[in-house]
Amino acid sequence: MKKRWFQVLLVIVSIWLVITIYFYNQHKISINRCVIDKHIAYENTIIKIDELVVTDHEKNYVMFDSWHFKVVPRLPGFLQKPFLLTSSFYRKPYKELEYNEDHKFGIMSLKATIFEKNLDPEYLHNINEKIHLMDDQGNYLPTTENGTDNEDYISFFYKKNKRFDKSIENINIVLKDDKDNIVTTIPVNLKWQIENYNYFNRMPNWNFYLDPRNTVRELIIRKKSDEDYLDLFQEQGQKIDSENLNHDYWQDTIHSESINYIGNYKEWENVYLSELEFKKDNVLESKQKTYLIDTGKTFKIIEISPLQVVYE
Repeated sequence: MKKRWFQVLLVIVSIWLVITIYFYNQHKISINRCVIDKHIAYENTIIKIDELVVTDHEKNYVMFDSWHFKVVPRLPGFLQKPFLLTSSFYRKPYKELEYNEDHKFGIMSLKATIFEKNLDPEYLHNINEKIHLMDDQGNYLPTTENGTDNEDYISFFYKKNKRFDKSIENINIVLKDDKDNIVTTIPVNLKWQIENYNYFNRMPNWNFYLDPRNTVRELIIRKKSDEDYLDLFQEQGQKIDSENLNHDYWQDTIHSESINYIGNYKEWENVYLSELEFKKDNVLESKQKTYLIDTGKTFKIIEISPLQVVYE
């Protein structure tokens, strides 16, 4: 009898393992990333063309059925998150392109950033509409989906071509004026960097790598918890700036939302400035400037200014 129960249990565990491996593989995805990192001027605005990304999968946005949201409120609080995590694992987060049996095509996304405070959403939309993609034969690559994310100090936008021929090796990114004339052309040789993601190493949000403030936020977290932070610095900055970070204001409330593109700074090009504000009881006590550059996949700190004490 025990042997039979053991065999039944073994069959159940084997079936569960097969199902688990299947769904784990559904979370695997590879993307091709081509870093652009070019700045172009439009009127009084600097547009940063960040990158091109290609994948032959698209997101399956129906992650949960309606019954999930009926079950969750009935569960004890400590079980709600594990339930949702388990449910999200046994799902298909991506789906292959229906027209792509030979994997010739992919979804190509152009991503760009504008560092400007309180940018008008309509103006951001108009800029997005003026940027186009062309192949090396001069043919326009139609974009079937555009998107924006407008914040106080920084705005992101993207546009997608959902039938990109992956055999194309060169494209042009063009900016047009109000009269439909091409005013700027960025030629791009598509040198792809392959990145692989899975359930435990998830693909970040589409604009995650494009925001310098993520590096600044990580610095704040590590300083507050007294963790090592030197990997957030560009190599030349590690010996220069660490002393400026040794002060007693890290346990204050720290605001780090501001970000500006300042261009050239000392020997560096394409530099970004984020100013930290240290507040206690809602009173500004000190400020500190953080200078960063884009290294292709993340932003690195090149310099931290000495602390400027405002109130003692």
